[in-house]
Parts: sequence; structure tokens; C-alpha cells
Amino acid sequence: MINVGQQNADKIINADGNSTVVLNEGPKRDLDRLRQQLQMLGLRPRALAAAKREMDALDEGLVSPHVDKPVLDGHLTRLTRQLQDIGALAAAGQALTVPLTNLAHWIGQL
Repeated sequence: MINVGQQNADKIINADGNSTVVLNEGPKRDLDRLRQQLQMLGLRPRALAAAKREMDALDEGLVSPHVDKPVLDGHLTRLTRQLQDIGALAAAGQALTVPLTNLAHWIGQL
């Protein structure tokens, strides 16, 4: 993890002195795994749409130059509760819990 000012990322690239590209590759990889696993579970459209909204918000937060971890924590908490409520965590087991736990560690909530 690299910290530059208020930027936290796996890689921070100062492209031309005026712009910065922030890459949080580990968390992005975990989020991609979650998306793939949820697609394979065959969730009801409404449940999948709700989970997708939270994952999209997490995705946006991860590419932000100023990562707001408390906001990301809110999205991750809502996503985890949604998945628990619909039984997806029990159905998919580690396929979901590992990337969720990795994201929680990165955000700093575990």
C-alpha cells in the first residue's frame, strides 16, 4: 500500500505532474471476483441489481484519487448484509466470503 497525501493505493502514477492515476489493483480484483461469482449464482434480478449498485459504488470509490474508506465501508456493509439476507453467502461460501473479507481488510474494518 502506498500513501501520498490523501491518496491510498497499490500504485499511484503521477502522469504529467498535473494529473494522478490511482490504481487499487487488489481491491479491484476482489470486486471483480465478487461480480463473477454473483453472476454465476443466478440471483433474482432485483437482488442482483441491489448488489450491483453497491459494487458499482465500491468500484467508483476505488478509482477516486481521494479514497473515502468510511464511505466504502458503508457500501461493503450494505452489500454483505444484502448477500446474507438472500442466502448468497451460505450458497456460495468462500467464493464470496474471501473477496468480501479481503475488501474489508483493505478498507480497514477487520
